[in-house]
Amino acid sequence: MLIVGDENFTSLCTNNLAITSFPSGRRGFYFQTTDDSAFAFSGIHHATPIGGTFLTNIDIFLFNLKAQGDTAKLLHATGYCTYENFRSRHPINVKCSGEIEDGRKFTGSFTSDGNPPD
Repeated sequence: MLIVGDENFTSLCTNNLAITSFPSGRRGFYFQTTDDSAFAFSGIHHATPIGGTFLTNIDIFLFNLKAQGDTAKLLHATGYCTYENFRSRHPINVKCSGEIEDGRKFTGSFTSDGNPPD
């Protein structure tokens, strides 16, 4: 599921979620669509899980609408993503929600197939 403001991109989402992790503690969650657009929620990862659930505080919303060209746009945001250990061998849920600096709310969720990431 992927909703940004009044726009629902869920039917365009692919079956993949890219997750990046950097030594600085920044982690990104990248939702891709079948029209080659991309939406990312990025923030600082908290290394200690809370009851088996990890948390990333979101401070950046990044998007590239392919129909509007190849230029990515970055906006400040507040929110969080929660997720289980994505290296486990069972389906895990990733859930992101918050608000972009322009006032739009966002919600994104993804359930893995249970295979560890590539």
